[in-house]
Amino acid sequence: MSAHPIMAQALRPFAPPQTKAQQISTLEGQLQTYRAAEISLLRLPFQVEVKTAPATRVAEAQYGLVTIDEDLVREAADWLLDKHIDELERKALELQRARWDEQREDV
Repeated sequence: MSAHPIMAQALRPFAPPQTKAQQISTLEGQLQTYRAAEISLLRLPFQVEVKTAPATRVAEAQYGLVTIDEDLVREAADWLLDKHIDELERKALELQRARWDEQREDV
């Protein structure tokens, strides 16, 4: 198989069928790629700065980092997407219409 993804896809119909072990290996590689992308996107481990001691007359406030559980970070990200999905859809449609207008002007 070719190292270039487009060539690999083009040659796939002519390649010998993959064994179950090769299919599992391919799927595991894809899963690792997706997990790495998710970790990068969510900046895992996700840490938040919190006040650990209030300011006093003698000392300034003290802060520390708290690591948030990954499941809670995913849940919060889903909530954030749900909260802003209408705005995202509206903006995406606006950009698509602008692109269509540009394409019509070019013709």
